[in-house]
Amino acid sequence: MALRVQAHVSYLETRYKMSGRSPTPLKSGPKRQTLAALIARALGLRCPACGQTRLFSGWFAMNDPCAQCGRRFNRAPGYLLGSIYVNYGVTAVLVVVIYFGCYFTETLTSKQLLAVLTGLIVVFPLWFFRYARSIWIAFDELFDPWPNEQESRELEKSG
Repeated sequence: MALRVQAHVSYLETRYKMSGRSPTPLKSGPKRQTLAALIARALGLRCPACGQTRLFSGWFAMNDPCAQCGRRFNRAPGYLLGSIYVNYGVTAVLVVVIYFGCYFTETLTSKQLLAVLTGLIVVFPLWFFRYARSIWIAFDELFDPWPNEQESRELEKSG
């Protein structure tokens, strides 16, 4: 464990030598975060483990790993696939609520409602993409904090 932390600290020191910032090394073992902290960090698009680093460097480009604590945001191939379900689920609920809200209040005609919902179905998932990934990563951090046993072994082998 000490080798992993030492290797991680030296990696961060090398990476941030020019910035003048002091990296925070991993503590021994994963720390459980509260649900409120994870939700706040997810909505702020921040690292779920430390809350310091931004998850995204652009609209679709993710930072990996966290520059402050070293948490990997993309833990394995297919890991972020669950965020698609989060995005789809939130979009579907939003469309159903708006549809029935407009249908029963007769605010819009059928054609207007179709146009609004079609636009929403196209635009909302693109905007919500980053939040869906952030929520998925925070959800995973709640139930399987980084590093888990397998990741700890891999870090010890590499370090």
